[in-house]
Amino acid sequence: MEYASEMLIVAGRAGWRVQEIETGYRERVGESKLNTLSDGLRHLTTILLLAPDLAATLPGGVVTIAGAIALAWALLDPSIMQAGSPAWLASFFGPALLVLGSQSIMVGLLLAAYSPLAPRSRRISPEALLSGYSLGGVWATCAGLTLLGALALVGLAGLHTPVRAPQIQMVAFVLILVGGSAIAASVVARLLVEGLRRYAPATSPPAGRGAAETDAGDETGVVAADSTASDTRGADGLSE
Repeated sequence: MEYASEMLIVAGRAGWRVQEIETGYRERVGESKLNTLSDGLRHLTTILLLAPDLAATLPGGVVTIAGAIALAWALLDPSIMQAGSPAWLASFFGPALLVLGSQSIMVGLLLAAYSPLAPRSRRISPEALLSGYSLGGVWATCAGLTLLGALALVGLAGLHTPVRAPQIQMVAFVLILVGGSAIAASVVARLLVEGLRRYAPATSPPAGRGAAETDAGDETGVVAADSTASDTRGADGLSE
């Protein structure tokens, strides 16, 4: 099941021409051994590991742009305060799409950095990625809190409330929402990355140890075993 997707993805990255050829296929009998949920998730995991840029990063960018457009439309449309209007609906879907899109981008970039199946040319430093998301989240959260604080000071001082105060409040809440989600996602991702580094399986050879060293160690072990066996045989001969 996953092999077909792997062939298509690897062939596409190599620039090979893929062509569909008709072939005879008999109708299958009996019950299928595949499970829609578990096997489908396993197949999706393989696609994410093979092509995280196409399966997560690119869709995340599209979703982020769509969320930004929906939010801009909601802010510029005067009918935003009318419940059920398109602008009112866009004011809810826009922030949600921004959050989902930004997190999908981060997941795709992290998979590209850590997946052994992803192309090495498209990997970036996980530390730089998580630091950028953390700093961006802090900036967005501080900007949202600053806007809310400014509106609160205007109200407390008895000054004239801006005409677009509801829109400013929405921008502030969106900044806090997106910033907070970016901070939380980066913290969770950083914990997972640190856990993978600290508790990596001990069966893999240490970093920096090449195949030659491994082969040399294996040969040394074989020689030592042979010499031990020879000594044992010699001792048996003497005892006889």
